[in-house]
Amino acid sequence: MFDPRLCLSQLESVIPTSIIDQWNAEAQLLEPSAGRVGDDPVGREDLETRISEIRWITPRKQLQLYTKISNTILSIVDAEMHNFRVDIYRTLDLQYTTYYVNNFYTRHVDMNIASARNAKQPMNRKLSMVVMMSDDNEYAGGDLIVGNKTISRRKGTMCIFFPFVPHEVKPVTEGVRRSLVMWANGPEWR
Repeated sequence: MFDPRLCLSQLESVIPTSIIDQWNAEAQLLEPSAGRVGDDPVGREDLETRISEIRWITPRKQLQLYTKISNTILSIVDAEMHNFRVDIYRTLDLQYTTYYVNNFYTRHVDMNIASARNAKQPMNRKLSMVVMMSDDNEYAGGDLIVGNKTISRRKGTMCIFFPFVPHEVKPVTEGVRRSLVMWANGPEWR
């Protein structure tokens, strides 16, 4: 379902649970690090803005997993591109994110067009995407809110939105919440 007020597509259970379970098993074997914030590639730790654990899935280190995920995600994105009308490159940045009790990510944007234009190395994110990797009964709290819309927590649900739309993950109050966060880059914004 596309919401033009938010430039948001929410695709309920679009990825089968069996595939999500395979991705979870493989991603959890990767080395975790603390979630970071900031415009530069490394970012900085900011415990008032974000507390989470992340694992990067890269073609350089996990080619097979990266290829499986990106091929699946890009086929879904292709079917939704009529809603967004942006040019994207055929590669994705993939971040597997885990939120434990009291973990959160405050309201933020994934790209600020004005600061991207002024940056030495502009980050030209065109789309942000989130896939729910946990069953909604595995955790409490932890809602993803994009704009003012609470996204379905159902495992396999994918949300696609412009990176300048404010969004947040509310604090997890029970259990563990897992998600796959991705960005599609493209030519410079005009």
